[in-house]
Amino acid sequence: MSFAEILILKKFWQTGFDLADFCMENFIKSKQLRESADALLRSTNILNLLSKYGEVIIKGSYAADLMIEGDIDIHVIGKDDFDKNKTLEIFNDIYRNSNFRSYFIHGDWDDVRKGNEFPNGNYIGLKIWKAEEKWKFDIWLMSKEEYEKRRHTGISVADLHLTDEQRKSILLLKFYNREKKIGRTSQEIYKMVLEDNISTIEEFEAIHKM
Repeated sequence: MSFAEILILKKFWQTGFDLADFCMENFIKSKQLRESADALLRSTNILNLLSKYGEVIIKGSYAADLMIEGDIDIHVIGKDDFDKNKTLEIFNDIYRNSNFRSYFIHGDWDDVRKGNEFPNGNYIGLKIWKAEEKWKFDIWLMSKEEYEKRRHTGISVADLHLTDEQRKSILLLKFYNREKKIGRTSQEIYKMVLEDNISTIEEFEAIHKM
């Protein structure tokens, strides 16, 4: 990113926002994360590997261009549910044909968030280091029926046309939430900004203390 671009971003963030330096620094960090994510997706070839098993859709903060950490969410959509044998086949294919640092598989995940915050499906987790940043790939294998059901739950920011102000507010609150270890989920922050018109740290703190 050029010096001129940084000056533009600083002016962009300072207009009407507190913690301007904090915001500007992390806005640049978000853009750098997106660029690194693009490079990782190419170098790992993970999307091509997964495309053999169903429709591959990148979700979450990468798709929305709202990244605050090295986390990429990928959904693999099959005609039917992925059983254990198919899940192991996909896992073994990734293990044999990629160079991630760690590999994790979980089929029978007894978690109350499954079916709500997380899909009803099987999970494969991958980790890798790049440029001193720990990256995590969360891969969910699910049926077309499950995917369509989830499309109507929560807020899919990647499918929305956010204004510059909404994008600024979301990034501001996401970074602040992580910095202060407040524990709000991304979905909660999207709702605050897009439905409740929360845009400042003061408003965010007021809700947190309620």
